[in-house]
Amino acid sequence: MSLNLEGKKFLVTGAGRGIGRGIAEKLYQLGATVHAVSKTQSNLDQLKTKCPNMKTYKVDLSNWEETRQIISAIECVDGLVNNAAILMDCSIMEAKLDDYDLIWKTNVSSVLNISQIVATKMIENGKCGSIVNISSNVIDQVVNAGAPTLSMYASSKAALDRLTSSMCLEWGKHNIRVNCVSPSITETDMIGDFKEQKEICAEFIARTPLGRLLVVEDVSGPVLFMLSDLSKMISGQQLIIDGGYNCS
Repeated sequence: MSLNLEGKKFLVTGAGRGIGRGIAEKLYQLGATVHAVSKTQSNLDQLKTKCPNMKTYKVDLSNWEETRQIISAIECVDGLVNNAAILMDCSIMEAKLDDYDLIWKTNVSSVLNISQIVATKMIENGKCGSIVNISSNVIDQVVNAGAPTLSMYASSKAALDRLTSSMCLEWGKHNIRVNCVSPSITETDMIGDFKEQKEICAEFIARTPLGRLLVVEDVSGPVLFMLSDLSKMISGQQLIIDGGYNCS
Protein backbone atom coordinates (compact mmCIF):
# COMPACT_ATOMS: atom_id res chain seq x y z
CA MET A 1 0.00 0.00 0.00
CA SER A 2 1.15 3.56 -0.69
CA LEU A 3 -0.06 7.12 -0.28
CA ASN A 4 -0.95 7.21 -4.00
CA LEU A 5 -1.47 10.99 -4.18
CA GLU A 6 -0.21 11.39 -7.72
CA GLY A 7 -2.72 13.18 -9.94
CA LYS A 8 -4.90 14.26 -7.05
CA LYS A 9 -5.66 17.90 -6.25
CA PHE A 10 -5.15 19.67 -2.95
CA LEU A 11 -5.58 23.12 -1.44
CA VAL A 12 -3.19 24.18 1.33
CA THR A 13 -3.55 27.42 3.29
CA GLY A 14 -0.63 29.10 5.03
CA ALA A 15 1.57 27.47 2.42
CA GLY A 16 4.14 30.24 2.25
CA ARG A 17 6.26 29.06 5.13
CA GLY A 18 6.64 26.58 7.97
CA ILE A 19 4.38 23.55 8.23
CA GLY A 20 2.11 24.65 5.39
CA ARG A 21 5.01 25.04 3.01
CA GLY A 22 6.37 21.64 3.99
CA ILE A 23 3.01 20.01 3.28
CA ALA A 24 2.60 21.81 -0.05
CA GLU A 25 6.08 20.84 -1.22
CA LYS A 26 5.63 17.17 -0.23
CA LEU A 27 2.31 16.95 -2.09
CA TYR A 28 3.93 18.55 -5.14
CA GLN A 29 6.86 16.11 -5.01
CA LEU A 30 4.39 13.21 -4.96
CA GLY A 31 2.83 14.36 -8.22
CA ALA A 32 -0.26 16.11 -6.89
CA THR A 33 -1.72 19.36 -8.19
CA VAL A 34 -1.29 21.86 -5.37
CA HIS A 35 -3.17 25.12 -4.86
CA ALA A 36 -1.09 27.09 -2.34
CA VAL A 37 -2.54 30.02 -0.40
CA SER A 38 -0.58 32.65 1.55
CA LYS A 39 -1.02 36.30 2.47
CA THR A 40 2.62 37.09 1.64
CA GLN A 41 3.55 37.35 -2.03
CA SER A 42 7.29 36.98 -1.45
CA ASN A 43 6.74 33.62 0.24
CA LEU A 44 4.61 32.47 -2.68
CA ASP A 45 7.30 33.63 -5.12
CA GLN A 46 9.89 31.51 -3.30
CA LEU A 47 7.55 28.53 -3.35
CA LYS A 48 6.89 29.00 -7.06
CA THR A 49 10.62 29.09 -7.77
CA LYS A 50 11.06 25.70 -6.11
CA CYS A 51 7.80 24.23 -7.45
CA PRO A 52 7.20 25.92 -10.84
CA ASN A 53 3.87 24.23 -11.61
CA MET A 54 2.32 24.91 -8.23
CA LYS A 55 -0.70 27.21 -8.36
CA THR A 56 -0.38 30.10 -5.90
CA TYR A 57 -2.86 32.63 -4.52
CA LYS A 58 -2.26 35.71 -2.38
CA VAL A 59 -5.17 35.93 0.05
CA ASP A 60 -5.78 37.65 3.37
CA LEU A 61 -7.82 34.92 5.04
CA SER A 62 -9.06 37.30 7.74
CA ASN A 63 -11.09 39.00 4.98
CA TRP A 64 -14.21 36.82 4.54
CA GLU A 65 -15.36 38.23 1.18
CA GLU A 66 -11.91 38.38 -0.44
CA THR A 67 -11.25 34.81 0.64
CA ARG A 68 -14.62 33.65 -0.67
CA GLN A 69 -14.09 35.29 -4.05
CA ILE A 70 -10.64 33.80 -4.65
CA ILE A 71 -11.20 30.32 -3.20
CA SER A 72 -14.51 29.91 -5.06
CA ALA A 73 -12.64 30.20 -8.36
CA ILE A 74 -10.42 27.20 -7.56
CA GLU A 75 -11.33 23.81 -9.05
CA CYS A 76 -12.83 20.99 -7.02
CA VAL A 77 -10.06 19.36 -4.98
CA ASP A 78 -9.56 15.97 -3.36
CA GLY A 79 -8.27 17.38 -0.12
CA LEU A 80 -7.94 20.57 1.91
CA VAL A 81 -5.35 21.44 4.55
CA ASN A 82 -6.45 24.35 6.76
CA ASN A 83 -3.03 25.29 8.11
CA ALA A 84 -2.98 29.11 8.14
CA ALA A 85 -2.90 30.61 11.64
CA ILE A 86 -1.44 33.46 13.61
CA LEU A 87 -0.08 33.46 17.16
CA MET A 88 0.12 36.38 19.59
CA ASP A 89 2.01 36.25 22.87
CA CYS A 90 -0.18 38.32 25.17
CA SER A 91 -1.58 37.99 28.69
CA ILE A 92 -5.35 37.90 29.21
CA MET A 93 -5.26 41.27 30.99
CA GLU A 94 -3.48 42.89 28.03
CA ALA A 95 -5.61 41.33 25.28
CA LYS A 96 -7.24 43.79 22.87
CA LEU A 97 -10.47 43.20 20.96
CA ASP A 98 -8.86 43.96 17.59
CA ASP A 99 -6.14 41.37 18.25
CA TYR A 100 -8.68 38.77 19.35
CA ASP A 101 -10.82 39.44 16.28
CA LEU A 102 -7.81 39.02 13.98
CA ILE A 103 -6.82 35.71 15.57
CA TRP A 104 -10.41 34.44 15.45
CA LYS A 105 -10.93 35.48 11.83
CA THR A 106 -7.66 33.86 10.74
CA ASN A 107 -7.58 30.73 12.90
CA VAL A 108 -11.29 29.81 12.99
CA SER A 109 -13.57 31.83 10.68
CA SER A 110 -11.33 31.28 7.66
CA VAL A 111 -11.45 27.51 8.23
CA LEU A 112 -15.25 27.64 8.22
CA ASN A 113 -15.27 29.88 5.14
CA ILE A 114 -12.88 27.83 3.02
CA SER A 115 -14.22 24.47 4.17
CA GLN A 116 -17.77 25.50 3.21
CA ILE A 117 -16.60 26.31 -0.32
CA VAL A 118 -14.45 23.20 -0.73
CA ALA A 119 -16.99 20.80 0.79
CA THR A 120 -19.80 22.21 -1.37
CA LYS A 121 -17.79 21.46 -4.52
CA MET A 122 -16.90 17.97 -3.23
CA ILE A 123 -20.57 17.22 -2.63
CA GLU A 124 -21.66 18.60 -6.01
CA ASN A 125 -19.03 16.47 -7.76
CA GLY A 126 -19.63 13.34 -5.71
CA LYS A 127 -16.02 13.34 -4.53
CA CYS A 128 -14.82 11.44 -1.47
CA GLY A 129 -12.72 14.15 0.11
CA SER A 130 -10.45 14.68 3.09
CA ILE A 131 -10.12 17.87 5.13
CA VAL A 132 -7.26 18.20 7.61
CA ASN A 133 -7.28 21.06 10.11
CA ILE A 134 -3.97 21.90 11.70
CA SER A 135 -4.71 22.50 15.37
CA SER A 136 -2.19 22.54 18.20
CA ASN A 137 -0.97 20.50 21.14
CA VAL A 138 1.24 23.39 22.24
CA ILE A 139 -1.08 25.23 24.60
CA ASP A 140 -1.10 23.02 27.71
CA GLN A 141 2.57 22.27 27.22
CA VAL A 142 3.66 25.91 27.15
CA VAL A 143 1.37 26.83 30.04
CA ASN A 144 2.73 23.95 32.12
CA ALA A 145 6.26 25.10 31.28
CA GLY A 146 5.56 28.52 32.78
CA ALA A 147 4.61 30.78 29.84
CA PRO A 148 0.82 31.24 30.15
CA THR A 149 0.44 34.07 27.64
CA LEU A 150 -1.26 32.37 24.73
CA SER A 151 -4.89 32.68 25.78
CA MET A 152 -6.20 34.04 22.47
CA TYR A 153 -4.35 31.43 20.41
CA ALA A 154 -5.47 28.68 22.82
CA SER A 155 -9.15 29.59 22.58
CA SER A 156 -9.03 29.71 18.78
CA LYS A 157 -7.48 26.24 18.56
CA ALA A 158 -9.99 24.83 21.05
CA ALA A 159 -12.76 26.17 18.83
CA LEU A 160 -11.10 24.61 15.78
CA ASP A 161 -11.06 21.20 17.48
CA ARG A 162 -14.80 21.37 18.11
CA LEU A 163 -15.50 22.71 14.62
CA THR A 164 -13.64 19.70 13.24
CA SER A 165 -15.93 17.33 15.15
CA SER A 166 -19.02 19.10 13.82
CA MET A 167 -17.76 19.01 10.24
CA CYS A 168 -17.08 15.28 10.61
CA LEU A 169 -20.65 14.65 11.77
CA GLU A 170 -22.32 16.84 9.17
CA TRP A 171 -20.30 15.86 6.10
CA GLY A 172 -19.67 12.17 6.78
CA LYS A 173 -22.81 11.23 4.86
CA HIS A 174 -21.17 12.78 1.79
CA ASN A 175 -17.99 10.68 2.26
CA ILE A 176 -15.98 13.70 3.36
CA ARG A 177 -13.57 12.95 6.19
CA VAL A 178 -12.48 15.73 8.57
CA ASN A 179 -9.64 15.37 11.06
CA CYS A 180 -7.29 17.46 13.20
CA VAL A 181 -3.54 17.09 13.28
CA SER A 182 -2.23 18.70 16.46
CA PRO A 183 1.54 19.14 16.56
CA SER A 184 3.61 20.02 19.56
CA ILE A 185 6.16 22.84 19.38
CA THR A 186 7.61 22.67 15.88
CA GLU A 187 10.82 24.30 14.72
CA THR A 188 9.54 27.08 12.47
CA ASP A 189 10.04 30.84 12.57
CA MET A 190 6.78 31.13 14.57
CA ILE A 191 8.48 29.81 17.76
CA GLY A 192 11.53 32.08 17.78
CA ASP A 193 10.61 33.71 21.11
CA PHE A 194 10.06 30.34 22.78
CA LYS A 195 13.49 29.06 21.79
CA GLU A 196 15.07 32.18 23.25
CA GLN A 197 13.67 31.20 26.65
CA LYS A 198 16.41 28.61 27.04
CA GLU A 199 15.43 27.25 30.47
CA ILE A 200 11.80 26.70 29.49
CA CYS A 201 12.82 25.18 26.15
CA ALA A 202 15.33 22.84 27.82
CA GLU A 203 12.72 21.74 30.38
CA PHE A 204 10.23 21.07 27.61
CA ILE A 205 12.69 18.91 25.68
CA ALA A 206 13.70 17.08 28.86
CA ARG A 207 10.04 16.15 29.45
CA THR A 208 9.65 14.86 25.88
CA PRO A 209 10.47 11.13 25.78
CA LEU A 210 11.84 11.37 22.23
CA GLY A 211 14.08 14.20 23.38
CA ARG A 212 13.66 16.98 20.81
CA LEU A 213 11.31 19.53 19.28
CA LEU A 214 9.36 18.58 16.17
CA VAL A 215 10.56 19.53 12.71
CA VAL A 216 8.25 20.21 9.78
CA GLU A 217 8.67 16.70 8.35
CA ASP A 218 7.32 15.23 11.58
CA VAL A 219 4.02 16.94 10.82
CA SER A 220 3.79 16.77 7.04
CA GLY A 221 4.02 12.96 6.99
CA PRO A 222 0.95 12.38 9.20
CA VAL A 223 -0.98 15.03 7.24
CA LEU A 224 -0.25 13.21 3.98
CA PHE A 225 -1.48 10.00 5.62
CA MET A 226 -4.73 11.72 6.63
CA LEU A 227 -5.20 13.02 3.08
CA SER A 228 -4.62 9.61 1.52
CA ASP A 229 -6.85 6.55 1.15
CA LEU A 230 -4.69 4.81 3.78
CA SER A 231 -6.86 6.62 6.34
CA LYS A 232 -10.18 6.24 4.54
CA MET A 233 -12.07 5.16 7.69
CA ILE A 234 -10.50 7.76 9.99
CA SER A 235 -12.64 10.84 10.64
CA GLY A 236 -13.35 13.18 13.53
CA GLN A 237 -10.01 12.41 15.16
CA GLN A 238 -7.36 14.59 16.76
CA LEU A 239 -3.94 13.18 15.96
CA ILE A 240 -1.48 14.50 18.54
CA ILE A 241 2.15 14.67 17.46
CA ASP A 242 4.27 15.45 20.50
CA GLY A 243 7.13 12.97 20.82
CA GLY A 244 5.38 11.44 23.84
CA TYR A 245 5.18 14.65 25.88
CA ASN A 246 1.59 14.09 27.02
CA CYS A 247 2.62 10.82 28.63
CA SER A 248 5.15 12.58 30.84
